[in-house]
Amino acid sequence: MFTFEEFSGSTAILHDDPQGRRRPDRGQLQHIELLGRCEELTGLSLSVIDTDLGQFISGPCSHLARFHLGPLIQTLQKASVHVATERGLILYGLQIPGTPLIAGGVLVNDNALIPELEDQAAQNGFTQESFTSWVTRHSGIRPDVARRLLDSAQQIMAQHATGTESVQTRDAVVHQLGQIYEEVTLIQDLSQYLRPDVDPLILMEAVLERIELITGVELGAICLQHAGNKGTCLNGDWGMSASDLQRWLNQELGGRSPHILVRNNLRTEHNGGRLRCIAAVPLFVEDADPSWIVIANTKDRRELGTEEANLLRSVGSIIAAQIRVVELFREQDTMVLAFIRSLVASLDAKDSYTRGHSERVALVAERIARQMQLPEPEVRTIFQSGLLHDLGKIGVSDAVLQKSESLSPEEFHLIAKHPEVGHQILSELRNLSTLLPGVRHHHERFDGRGYPDQLAGKSIPRMARILAVADSFDAMGSNRPYRSGKPIEVVERILAEGAGKQWDPDVIQAYFDARLDIHRIWNQALERMNPPESTSRQTSVPSALVIAMPD
Repeated sequence: MFTFEEFSGSTAILHDDPQGRRRPDRGQLQHIELLGRCEELTGLSLSVIDTDLGQFISGPCSHLARFHLGPLIQTLQKASVHVATERGLILYGLQIPGTPLIAGGVLVNDNALIPELEDQAAQNGFTQESFTSWVTRHSGIRPDVARRLLDSAQQIMAQHATGTESVQTRDAVVHQLGQIYEEVTLIQDLSQYLRPDVDPLILMEAVLERIELITGVELGAICLQHAGNKGTCLNGDWGMSASDLQRWLNQELGGRSPHILVRNNLRTEHNGGRLRCIAAVPLFVEDADPSWIVIANTKDRRELGTEEANLLRSVGSIIAAQIRVVELFREQDTMVLAFIRSLVASLDAKDSYTRGHSERVALVAERIARQMQLPEPEVRTIFQSGLLHDLGKIGVSDAVLQKSESLSPEEFHLIAKHPEVGHQILSELRNLSTLLPGVRHHHERFDGRGYPDQLAGKSIPRMARILAVADSFDAMGSNRPYRSGKPIEVVERILAEGAGKQWDPDVIQAYFDARLDIHRIWNQALERMNPPESTSRQTSVPSALVIAMPD
């Protein structure tokens, strides 16, 4: 595979020929300087090889695999530019006209290869930071885009070699390279947003502006209608609605399956003849009524063509992948939540007096987390952990759970083991690993006197600090076998007095900031989860009650 090496200087040779090192001559240095300029314009690393000696003379050797050297040299004797895919990699190179030099490098074409590359890089002294930087620069580029970049770079080299380089041609090539580089940067930026917490519609709006700038068009649109994801984004004066645009595109398909559409010299009736040219790419070709990403009307009146269509195809594939990521995450989240609720139902069936306790704790904790403005994925995890925080009580006997008198020290010790038991049960389920901190630590105290690990302050996971407040709120306010629930005024006084001692004062503050909404949520859950005869005490909230936080 790769031989990863880094050299502090600008000169490098192949690893297996340490005696053959030589410095480039003056003519070669001029070409290397020109290549440096091409590197800046293309964003591609270009290692220089002297084909007469079979040596790297400039650039980091790590960008070329040792076994690729022979085939690359042979291919570039027949072609000025070479781009090929091989075993998850893209090998690229170009001739330096009038010299025995070639320049090239390697791109990652298959992300599944990255762990293997990372291991080999670490073995050869690459830091995690340097490897991540290398992968970021050398992945997410399609072979056709790499070829366009190299063709432009080779054009600059050829003009320089023949002395025909002019300001006009140089500027034209530089402009072309700049446009291609913008496309590459856009694709690489987009790849970072393949996460379930990114809203596809927000992503589409941001992408559309970048596409319009890169392609130099007046109009841009994304029409999304796939499964549960629907929305439109129209930039510019289209003179027609999104539905009209989709209808027109479907008519252009003429009953055929969705495919790339490029139309020039148009005079459509829909917008008074203002639509001159258009390029459109379907996002989900399997859909009968496809979604589209569309650009139209170049500002310089040129025609749209393959380059613009390829850009739309690349962007469209990433947007489609992002939508599928969100959909799969939602499906997985639904399945996990159903499994969690089945576990909670088992616990509720075991202890009728605490029926609904876990769900009320989860709802209150979720509201506190939102009041603290935590990220939505964290809010969702806190809710799920709240549902399972008492799972370990499955291992406690019914006699202890349903005892109507106060617990003995021995019985309390048995119940106090439930955070560890719950943690042990869930630790075997990889998909629920993010819930473990809340399950294990929701009985820790801010002053370090809780259990099971006597954690204190901010060393207690935030999720557990939030669940501790929600759990105590519901436990104090709900009826138990051995006592009736406390009035809401008493519950809130205890919470206020315990801030900084038993509970995190920031979480307590968030509770009081959202207290009226929490009262509403809690009462609704209590009434929904328990039959009328079990809610014999008054649970309504005094409307004028205000509890001041201690200084």
